[in-house]
Amino acid sequence: MATLTPLRTILLSMVASRPIPKIIIEPPVIVEVYSYHTLVTPFAIEKTYIGEKITVESEVGVTMIVRSKNSSNRYKIFEAKLTFLHIFDMKEEIMRLVNVAPNDIPKEVIDQLASISFSKAIAVLISLQDRMEIPSLVPIPTLKSEEENNAQKA
Repeated sequence: MATLTPLRTILLSMVASRPIPKIIIEPPVIVEVYSYHTLVTPFAIEKTYIGEKITVESEVGVTMIVRSKNSSNRYKIFEAKLTFLHIFDMKEEIMRLVNVAPNDIPKEVIDQLASISFSKAIAVLISLQDRMEIPSLVPIPTLKSEEENNAQKA
């Protein structure tokens, strides 16, 4: 199967939530990110705003969980589900996928759709996290005195 290249990828729906923070987690903090991709509809020939094309809907879900390294308690800090409509040209290799059950679609095709969906989802997810004021979990370097730095170099 050749590389799938959609003519358009449109964000159809987006649902995101952030629980109200109730606890301060002591550093060091471990962040766990879980994600999934699934087909919502099979490949189908439909009339779109750019003519009769092949379409498929896919869904991406992401959950972020944090915990302190010193504790086993886990806290969900962000959850999102995004649905995309992918529109493809009427090529013979894609036509073979029309009305095929999602379980029968080759793994290579599913992986390519997942890659396309996640690449589109990243910008939306970053924007959502910023809008929901989820702190960026960037490690803070330990400041060392000039003497400590010189001692390390020697």
